[in-house]
Amino acid sequence: MRPPTIHIQEEDGAASALTMRYINGDNEIDLKAVYATVSSLQEHPGREHIDPQGEHIPCSKAFFDSFWSVAASLLDYFADFYTTDTALMQSPGIALIQAHTARARALAATLAEKQGDDRVEALAAFDAIALATPSVPDHAFTYPSLTHPGKTLSYQLKQGAPPVKRHEGLTDPSMLIEKPGFGLLDEAVGSCKGTEAYVPMTGPVGQNGVGFDVWAVVERDALGWGSSAADGRHSALVELLSETFDDWDFGDDEE
Repeated sequence: MRPPTIHIQEEDGAASALTMRYINGDNEIDLKAVYATVSSLQEHPGREHIDPQGEHIPCSKAFFDSFWSVAASLLDYFADFYTTDTALMQSPGIALIQAHTARARALAATLAEKQGDDRVEALAAFDAIALATPSVPDHAFTYPSLTHPGKTLSYQLKQGAPPVKRHEGLTDPSMLIEKPGFGLLDEAVGSCKGTEAYVPMTGPVGQNGVGFDVWAVVERDALGWGSSAADGRHSALVELLSETFDDWDFGDDEE
């Protein structure tokens, strides 16, 4: 008889409960410990690097021990817990927003029909207050920040070269290669999970439903200060203080 699968959640009342510990017989995964180890790999002293003299230093045994420990934990998760995990497992935020918006929109349409309201008008009213989903790159949506009064949040769709540098499809679908590398190991795990073969993340500009979207989010204050906001910063300052001095010089920018 297989042992029961146990998910231990933490909840402080202020946020949704998150599963931090998974138990299945002798297989126990502490998600906090796994995350801490993953985070430490980037700054691990035994990570492969080039020393000040230009000599190539390969990964140390200590680094590989930590790396494979994390890899084993992730494989254990997908093998024993993934299929029984809850909706509170880590998921892409954009996909969650889109799914909940679509569900709420369907409820709004159903409610309008039951109350005898005009369905088109009801959906138009819903769309007017729903979070807009960008479908064309470089078209930004801006909203007042709920957490930082006086600031705005802008977001837009970013589509470009896929960040995953690999070819489309499967390299070794029959798993016949005796000494697979990390790429083939990832491919094998995906196949065992039932995941479809890799496809490029993005498609032609303006085409919806291809891969998944990446949004760029920028927070700015009233003067336009914020990351990647140099143009807005200059124009806002010039407009605000244009009567203070006759000329403004921003380096290479036009006066």
